[in-house]
Amino acid sequence: MGLHTHPLHFVSSSPFFYSRGQQFQRKSPKFQFNISEINQTIIKDDVWIGSNSIILGGITLEQGTVIGAGAVITKNTEPYGIYVGNPARLLRKRFSDKQICKLLKLDIYKSPARLVTIADSMLDLNELENNL
Repeated sequence: MGLHTHPLHFVSSSPFFYSRGQQFQRKSPKFQFNISEINQTIIKDDVWIGSNSIILGGITLEQGTVIGAGAVITKNTEPYGIYVGNPARLLRKRFSDKQICKLLKLDIYKSPARLVTIADSMLDLNELENNL
């Protein structure tokens, strides 16, 4: 997940030449590699990642995303989407667009009390619709 970036313009892609704390980097500032250039991978709430999946660096997995086993995620996901394949594609959404909007507005993961209040209804899609 969030595969590491190597400086491809160096003769060697070995971390010896650019990792923090390396003596070589301190002695040769012209060969420094800005490690902050590496894109951060963000995983939001309620994300399920199947085994042997690959998530490239800089990707955001939105709330409620499901990643199928062995999927290769090369782009940001949509909230409550189910992704499969190589490269991964949106198979379907877990809920209707209307339900997804309501779930995102509820922001239940920021309020434990709200989560407990609707937890029982979330187990059944029909009950969820009635309670949103």
